[in-house]
Amino acid sequence: NPAYADTLSSIAGGGADAFYSGPIARGIVDKIKTTSGGSPAVAITPGLTEVSDLANYRAKRRDPVCTTYRDYWVCGMSPPSSGGIAVASALGILENFDLAQYKPTAIDIEGGKPTVMGVHLVSEAERLAYADRDKYVADTDFVPLPGGSPARMLDKGYL
Repeated sequence: NPAYADTLSSIAGGGADAFYSGPIARGIVDKIKTTSGGSPAVAITPGLTEVSDLANYRAKRRDPVCTTYRDYWVCGMSPPSSGGIAVASALGILENFDLAQYKPTAIDIEGGKPTVMGVHLVSEAERLAYADRDKYVADTDFVPLPGGSPARMLDKGYL
């Protein structure tokens, strides 16, 4: 992929500035503003990002989202990424079930044949976790989480 290789080479040579300003930043903004070209034109990836937004961006160090799952300590990305909370929520819901009784059968190199109940429990836990994620998780610089931290969303009693 020559275009991707050029992008990586630019970042390798120019560091973060090569990403947040110049041709790469312009390409990102142009892609965000791409429309269907119809009448009326419809934004394909709607957004309000400008080149100045990228140029003014400063990365922030944030604390990870951590919780327990059975005997394990699990950590993930904090908001504005939603993955850490979503994964921790799904695991917290699944912790309420004895999943060992629903383990896959006919174990092979592909992992085996999943049980219907095992798939059902995981998919429902993920559905609920993603519903909360969609409703409550955003960039905490602008929208606070319920209770002001991930703790309320990851409360074992709630899950």
